[in-house]
Amino acid sequence: GLPRVEEGRQGLLARLIPFREAVAAGVAAVMTSHCIFSGWDPDAPATFSRPIAHRLLREELGFRGILLTDDLEMGGALAYGPVEEAAREALAAGHDLLLICESLERIEAALKALEREMARDGALARRALEAQGRLMAFRHRFQPPPPA
Repeated sequence: GLPRVEEGRQGLLARLIPFREAVAAGVAAVMTSHCIFSGWDPDAPATFSRPIAHRLLREELGFRGILLTDDLEMGGALAYGPVEEAAREALAAGHDLLLICESLERIEAALKALEREMARDGALARRALEAQGRLMAFRHRFQPPPPA
Protein backbone atom coordinates (compact mmCIF):
# COMPACT_ATOMS: atom_id res chain seq x y z
CA GLY A 1 0.00 0.00 0.00
CA LEU A 2 0.90 3.64 0.35
CA PRO A 3 2.65 4.48 3.60
CA ARG A 4 2.01 7.94 5.06
CA VAL A 5 4.21 10.12 7.19
CA GLU A 6 1.82 12.34 9.13
CA GLU A 7 4.22 15.05 10.13
CA GLY A 8 4.11 18.78 9.56
CA ARG A 9 6.44 20.65 7.26
CA GLN A 10 8.73 21.79 10.10
CA GLY A 11 9.23 18.25 11.36
CA LEU A 12 9.90 17.01 7.84
CA LEU A 13 12.48 19.75 7.24
CA ALA A 14 14.61 18.27 10.04
CA ARG A 15 14.68 14.96 8.13
CA LEU A 16 16.19 16.74 5.11
CA ILE A 17 19.61 17.38 6.66
CA PRO A 18 21.28 14.39 4.92
CA PHE A 19 19.63 15.35 1.61
CA ARG A 20 20.76 18.98 1.91
CA GLU A 21 24.31 17.83 2.57
CA ALA A 22 24.23 15.33 -0.29
CA VAL A 23 22.93 17.98 -2.72
CA ALA A 24 25.58 20.45 -1.52
CA ALA A 25 28.23 17.77 -2.13
CA GLY A 26 27.00 17.28 -5.71
CA VAL A 27 25.18 13.95 -5.42
CA ALA A 28 24.40 12.70 -8.93
CA ALA A 29 21.02 11.04 -8.32
CA VAL A 30 18.17 10.89 -5.81
CA MET A 31 15.38 8.29 -5.67
CA THR A 32 11.98 9.19 -4.27
CA SER A 33 9.66 6.77 -2.55
CA HIS A 34 6.05 5.70 -2.87
CA CYS A 35 5.22 7.38 0.41
CA ILE A 36 2.89 10.26 1.19
CA PHE A 37 4.55 13.01 3.23
CA SER A 38 1.49 14.93 4.37
CA GLY A 39 3.46 18.03 5.38
CA TRP A 40 4.54 18.58 1.78
CA ASP A 41 1.75 16.96 -0.24
CA PRO A 42 -1.19 15.36 1.57
CA ASP A 43 -2.62 13.84 -1.61
CA ALA A 44 0.18 12.18 -3.61
CA PRO A 45 3.19 10.03 -2.82
CA ALA A 46 6.59 11.61 -3.54
CA THR A 47 6.75 9.63 -6.80
CA PHE A 48 3.83 11.61 -8.22
CA SER A 49 4.18 14.87 -6.30
CA ARG A 50 5.32 18.02 -8.10
CA PRO A 51 5.52 19.88 -4.76
CA ILE A 52 8.11 17.32 -3.60
CA ALA A 53 9.93 16.47 -6.84
CA HIS A 54 10.11 19.96 -8.28
CA ARG A 55 9.51 22.57 -5.61
CA LEU A 56 11.26 20.88 -2.70
CA LEU A 57 14.09 18.98 -4.37
CA ARG A 58 14.80 21.24 -7.37
CA GLU A 59 13.86 24.71 -6.14
CA GLU A 60 14.39 24.63 -2.36
CA LEU A 61 17.32 22.20 -2.16
CA GLY A 62 18.81 23.13 -5.54
CA PHE A 63 19.19 19.53 -6.70
CA ARG A 64 20.35 19.43 -10.35
CA GLY A 65 21.02 15.71 -10.79
CA ILE A 66 18.89 12.79 -11.90
CA LEU A 67 15.65 12.28 -10.02
CA LEU A 68 14.43 8.72 -10.31
CA THR A 69 11.40 6.83 -9.15
CA ASP A 70 11.39 3.64 -7.21
CA ASP A 71 9.94 0.72 -9.17
CA LEU A 72 6.57 1.74 -10.61
CA GLU A 73 5.44 -1.89 -10.34
CA MET A 74 5.60 -1.82 -6.54
CA GLY A 75 2.37 -1.97 -4.59
CA GLY A 76 2.61 1.64 -3.41
CA ALA A 77 2.77 2.90 -6.99
CA LEU A 78 0.19 0.47 -8.37
CA ALA A 79 -2.22 1.52 -5.62
CA TYR A 80 -2.11 4.94 -7.22
CA GLY A 81 -2.92 3.66 -10.74
CA PRO A 82 -1.69 1.47 -13.62
CA VAL A 83 1.96 1.68 -14.67
CA GLU A 84 1.12 3.68 -17.81
CA GLU A 85 -0.59 6.36 -15.73
CA ALA A 86 2.11 6.20 -13.07
CA ALA A 87 4.82 6.82 -15.69
CA ARG A 88 3.05 9.92 -16.97
CA GLU A 89 2.42 11.31 -13.48
CA ALA A 90 6.00 10.67 -12.34
CA LEU A 91 7.45 12.38 -15.42
CA ALA A 92 5.06 15.33 -15.05
CA ALA A 93 5.98 15.64 -11.36
CA GLY A 94 9.63 16.11 -12.26
CA HIS A 95 11.29 12.71 -12.38
CA ASP A 96 13.92 12.06 -15.03
CA LEU A 97 14.24 8.28 -14.87
CA LEU A 98 11.26 5.98 -14.39
CA LEU A 99 11.97 2.50 -13.07
CA ILE A 100 9.80 -0.39 -14.25
CA CYS A 101 11.77 -3.40 -13.14
CA GLU A 102 9.80 -6.59 -13.73
CA SER A 103 7.54 -6.73 -16.75
CA LEU A 104 8.67 -6.05 -20.31
CA GLU A 105 5.00 -5.72 -21.27
CA ARG A 106 4.50 -2.95 -18.72
CA ILE A 107 7.65 -1.18 -19.92
CA GLU A 108 6.36 -1.26 -23.50
CA ALA A 109 2.87 -0.14 -22.45
CA ALA A 110 4.29 2.76 -20.43
CA LEU A 111 6.54 3.83 -23.31
CA LYS A 112 3.65 3.79 -25.79
CA ALA A 113 1.42 5.71 -23.38
CA LEU A 114 4.14 8.32 -22.81
CA GLU A 115 4.67 8.72 -26.56
CA ARG A 116 0.91 9.30 -27.04
CA GLU A 117 0.72 11.75 -24.16
CA MET A 118 3.79 13.71 -25.27
CA ALA A 119 2.36 14.03 -28.80
CA ARG A 120 -0.77 15.63 -27.38
CA ASP A 121 0.66 17.51 -24.37
CA GLY A 122 3.42 20.00 -25.17
CA ALA A 123 4.23 20.60 -21.50
CA LEU A 124 4.85 16.90 -20.94
CA ALA A 125 7.01 16.74 -24.10
CA ARG A 126 9.09 19.69 -22.80
CA ARG A 127 9.40 17.97 -19.42
CA ALA A 128 10.67 14.82 -21.21
CA LEU A 129 13.29 16.88 -23.09
CA GLU A 130 14.42 18.41 -19.81
CA ALA A 131 14.77 14.90 -18.35
CA GLN A 132 16.70 13.77 -21.42
CA GLY A 133 19.11 16.68 -20.98
CA ARG A 134 19.78 15.68 -17.37
CA LEU A 135 20.28 12.04 -18.36
CA MET A 136 22.77 13.03 -21.07
CA ALA A 137 24.69 15.23 -18.60
CA PHE A 138 24.71 12.34 -16.13
CA ARG A 139 26.01 9.99 -18.81
CA HIS A 140 28.71 12.45 -19.82
CA ARG A 141 29.75 12.98 -16.18
CA PHE A 142 30.25 9.25 -15.57
CA GLN A 143 31.37 8.07 -18.99
CA PRO A 144 34.83 6.51 -18.77
CA PRO A 145 37.55 8.18 -20.81
CA PRO A 146 38.30 6.63 -24.20
CA PRO A 147 41.07 4.02 -24.23
CA ALA A 148 44.53 5.43 -24.88
